[in-house]
Amino acid sequence: YTHAAYLARTGQPAERLSFEQIAGGALAGRSYDTIVCSFALHLAPLSRLPALAIQLSLLAETLLVLTPHKRPEIRAAWGWQLQGELLHERVRVRCYRSGAEP
Repeated sequence: YTHAAYLARTGQPAERLSFEQIAGGALAGRSYDTIVCSFALHLAPLSRLPALAIQLSLLAETLLVLTPHKRPEIRAAWGWQLQGELLHERVRVRCYRSGAEP
């Protein structure tokens, strides 16, 4: 939803993919060192979260989740192990490591 603002600020285009598309494998075959989900994953429907997390675990070995809430809870069964969490004011940053090979 913020692709236009991202382009204006960075000069780089952003993917226009929904949570549903990513959960469905739209990024399959790609590889990233780190995926940063900033103020986004808590908006994903809970019913989509397992498939979304599993797909992300196949793409990268590190996932950083910045959220203004306690959610989302990313479970180990979805391919991620919580490595640590920071709380600054009302923002949580969680670092996860994937068990899959990207």
